Amino acid sequence: MSYFDRMKKPIDWIKQPVLDLERFLLRGVYLLIRRFRGQKPLPDPTRRILLIRRNRLGDAVCVLPLIEVLKKSDPQLEVHLLANPYNAVIFQNAPGIDQLHILDDKIYLGRIGLPFHPLLRTLRAIHFDQVVVIGGYSSLAALIAWFSGGRYRIGTSSPKGQIYDLIFDAANPPVDHPNQHQVTSSAQVLKLGGFTLPDPLPWATMTRPHPPTPGVLALCPDVPRKANRYPLEKYRLLLERLRQKNGITEIRLFLTSPDHPLRALEKEKGVIYQATDSVSAFIQEVSRCESAVAAEGGSAHITAALGLPTVVISGRTARVSAQWRPWAAAAVILERHEAIGEITADDISAALGRVMTDNGKPRGTSL
Repeated sequence: MSYFDRMKKPIDWIKQPVLDLERFLLRGVYLLIRRFRGQKPLPDPTRRILLIRRNRLGDAVCVLPLIEVLKKSDPQLEVHLLANPYNAVIFQNAPGIDQLHILDDKIYLGRIGLPFHPLLRTLRAIHFDQVVVIGGYSSLAALIAWFSGGRYRIGTSSPKGQIYDLIFDAANPPVDHPNQHQVTSSAQVLKLGGFTLPDPLPWATMTRPHPPTPGVLALCPDVPRKANRYPLEKYRLLLERLRQKNGITEIRLFLTSPDHPLRALEKEKGVIYQATDSVSAFIQEVSRCESAVAAEGGSAHITAALGLPTVVISGRTARVSAQWRPWAAAAVILERHEAIGEITADDISAALGRVMTDNGKPRGTSL
């Protein structure tokens, strides 16, 4: 976008130059402080750590292997995790977490009210040895780390260098490796805290609330990203193939909205609509299924981590899939960039057959 394309309203002729000046000055302050700032030593020993992983279900699932290896590396390490109300359910039954904290950062005037947020005041009183932001760069996450206290703060730096980077005593550069999975890049952040991590890292696993019912498949097509929406007419063909070639006797359709167009499959193909008004309800019900076909998104990460052999269909690029695919043994991903409809029913049926007979697959790039 050119400079003049940003001038969409009359006020922008004043607002945009002021913002540019502000960014320029802050960038200068950042570079000056960074030049003369010394390296802070790691706490020795680290006995209490706070991991911060806000928003997104799939991202939350990908933190589970890191929690597992942290606890195994030092059983005496006290691991706290800060989530938000949406993704907290992923961590509620995760082994290795000593205490889960749920932060609604939209109350108390949002980021303006962070210094006065009662939860962050409670966290400061715990006196963490390390506070680690898991995931990519976020100025809000950096502020949360700052107001959580801690002797040593770790995260991911911004792409161009921003004033918020100074919050971190150590920071991993933004990941630009085409095949580096988010679990691997998050592990690199933890290594800055002096932790020794295994190679390869374990799979992401969640405790399964119910045993699987043979022959029952979970169909999870509901995703916000348009590129990952498989067409209705393709689902019609797919359901026939799954019953004919994969021995599927029952298909449960998981949708968040009762008005979803795919509910037409109930009458046409005899699928069973499964309402899921919460992530917790989804986990409970999908765990009863034996296998899953899911559009690329949070539901695919959950079904794979629960141990369901899962075929993930995606309209994103192979590069993106390599970074964000489910980190689980029981998952295989099929992708067609901007052309998800080109994935055929036979492709999905064959992939499901493979993943149900062999739940192992290469981990990709490891540490």
